[in-house]
Amino acid sequence: MPIVKSSHKNTWNKASQHVARQQHLGNTYTPDAFAAYMVQTFLADDLTVSLANPDARWLEPAVGAGSFYFAILKWVLDQGGDPWSFALRFDALDVDIQAIDVFRAKVQNWFDAHGYPERNVDLLPIYHQSLATFIAPEAGYRGVIANPPYLSPARWSKEPAERQRLLREWQAACPGVSDPRSDLYVYFFEWAHTHLMAGGVSVFLCSDTWLEREFGAHLRAQFRDSPELHLSQIAVWPWASVFRDDTCPVVTVVRRQAAKVKDDTKKSLTQLQVFEGDPVVGTPIVYQDGTSPLHVQTVDLREWFSVGTVHRRGWLTNGPLMPAI
Repeated sequence: MPIVKSSHKNTWNKASQHVARQQHLGNTYTPDAFAAYMVQTFLADDLTVSLANPDARWLEPAVGAGSFYFAILKWVLDQGGDPWSFALRFDALDVDIQAIDVFRAKVQNWFDAHGYPERNVDLLPIYHQSLATFIAPEAGYRGVIANPPYLSPARWSKEPAERQRLLREWQAACPGVSDPRSDLYVYFFEWAHTHLMAGGVSVFLCSDTWLEREFGAHLRAQFRDSPELHLSQIAVWPWASVFRDDTCPVVTVVRRQAAKVKDDTKKSLTQLQVFEGDPVVGTPIVYQDGTSPLHVQTVDLREWFSVGTVHRRGWLTNGPLMPAI
């Protein structure tokens, strides 16, 4: 991490409180190395296209410490692009004002440290706002990347009236997955998919609970039935210790079709990758030396989700979830 300037010390002194608040808000830190791995593995082609299109906008809707944001800026810099120009069309949101204060200081520090001194970060689209009430650009986003908050409705607020207000906001913004039991990150999925432009991509890191819990049924149905959405990849780390013992981290890559696919069979095929190691603790075999996953198979979403859920025990035993296509 670059050295923090003295002018930023007041903001950085809030860091320990910020971490505690982020945990309270359901946020899980994404290690910088894994964020860089996700950008390179799942988004390099889309970012390359975006570099040639100055109108293509990107979004990180739960920016937190900014791991994905900085990984993308570093990728742009490594490709010979202008990270400042890209940042001007890279929207960053967080519902926590303290998180935004810390993040702005980190952005200023990043540009200072990478040869872009005296840039005014107040010109960048960094917002203290809930995604539920955020107004997306009319053209939509070319890409959305996030590690969204994992927060059950009971933890949205200690006050019942406030919980109901937040639930109404999210139900209005994302009616397709509306369910009083839905974890907050499920709403982030629908919001992102609704506001992708044709040809756009979303890449989410979250727990696998949406695949097997009842609150994920509406989301699974969207992926199964929507002619515009293509769940193109799922990467899973069944042995990781990020969450509780009964869950594990999953990267989900979703693309909005530029046009309706004539052959729905092609649209419904999803590549499933199962990895060894732990992306957060730091086992290097996954994202530092490029080792291939333990196994890769292609599954048919319509059949895959027709049983209602996907059981994690299939990943733990390396057994196929469905017969390979």
